[in-house]
Amino acid sequence: MVGSNAFVVTKFLLLVLLPSMVSGALLGKDEKEAMLAEHNQKRCMAGVPALVWDDDLAKAASSYADTKPGGQHSTALGAFKKYGECIQGACPHNDPAKAMKFWYDSELPEYTAPFTATHYTQVVWKATTKVGCGKGPSTNLCDGGKLYVCQYLPLGNQYGKYDDNVIAPKKDKSQCPLEASSATASDGGDDDNAAHVMTDEKCQCKDNCAKRGESYTWCHTTDSCKDNWDYCKASATVMTDEGCQCKENCAKQGESYTWCHTTDSCKDNWDYCKPSRLFDENVVPNMAVSSPNMAFLALAMFTCALLMVGAVVAARRRAKPANHAQGRDLMEAMENSEDAAMLE
Repeated sequence: MVGSNAFVVTKFLLLVLLPSMVSGALLGKDEKEAMLAEHNQKRCMAGVPALVWDDDLAKAASSYADTKPGGQHSTALGAFKKYGECIQGACPHNDPAKAMKFWYDSELPEYTAPFTATHYTQVVWKATTKVGCGKGPSTNLCDGGKLYVCQYLPLGNQYGKYDDNVIAPKKDKSQCPLEASSATASDGGDDDNAAHVMTDEKCQCKDNCAKRGESYTWCHTTDSCKDNWDYCKASATVMTDEGCQCKENCAKQGESYTWCHTTDSCKDNWDYCKPSRLFDENVVPNMAVSSPNMAFLALAMFTCALLMVGAVVAARRRAKPANHAQGRDLMEAMENSEDAAMLE
C-alpha cells in the first residue's frame, strides 16, 4: 500500500508540480512590446498594416526555442507551410532591436527577387496580420546568448505573391517612430529626454535629475510647482538588463519600454532597464531560477527521496516474515535430518 501511494505521489510531482516550476521562455511585457514595436515600425515604413500579438503563436515559438534549435527552422512542425518563421540569435547579448537589424536592416539591400531575403520579406509581408515570439538559449548557434523565434500568420514568402505583399520602404524611421505607450504619449509634449521622475514635492521632472552645477540634485518641472524647478533624487546608479550603467533615469522616454543611455559603449550607448532596479556592487546577481522556484524544486526532490526511502522500508518489512518462515523450515529440516541419523 505504501509503495503504491509513493508511486502515485511521485508521479504527481513529476508530471504536475515540477513542470509548473520550470520557467518558460515567453517574452516579458517590455520585451514583447519592444519586439512588436520593431516589427510595426518596419511595416509602417512600407505602408502596410501593423501586426497584432498572438499568444498561441508566442507559446508555440517559445516551445520551439526551448529545444535549442540554433539556426534550424521548425519545418517538421509546419514552418513555411502552415506559418512563417524568423530565427535570430546573438552572444553574449541580444534584444529585439538586434533581432530586427538582422532580419530587416541586413537583408533589405539584398532583396532583388523572391526568396532572396526571406526574413525581411516576412517582416513586411502585407497579408500577414499576427506575430508571436519566444526566446531560448543560443546553444548550437553561439554560447551564452539568447535566441529569438518569431512565428507569423498568415505566412509570408508565398510564390507568386511577392509583388502584392513586399513593398519597398516609403518612409524613414523618423516618420515611423517606435510605438509609445498611452502614458508616455499623453505627457503633453515634454522634452523627449525627460526621465519622468517625481520630485520631492511630487512635481514631475521634464529633464534628468542632476546637480547642474549645484551641491544638490534638481530638475526643471513640467508645471509651475516650486517655481518651475524642484529638488529630486538622482538615479545614476541604475543598472540595465545587460549590466551596463545608466547615466540618466530609467524611463520610457518616448518608447513603449523603459530604457536609458549608458555611460559607456555597451549596448550601442543605450539599453533596456527597470526604473526600480538599483545597482549594488556588493550584491551577488540573482540566479536565473528564482528563489521560490528553487525552494519548491528542493522541496519536491526531498519529498521524492522520502517517498523512495519509505517504499524501500515497506518492501523490506514485507519480506521479513517470508525470510523468517524460510529460516524456520530450514532449521526443522536440519533437526529432522539429525534425528534420522541418530535412529540409524
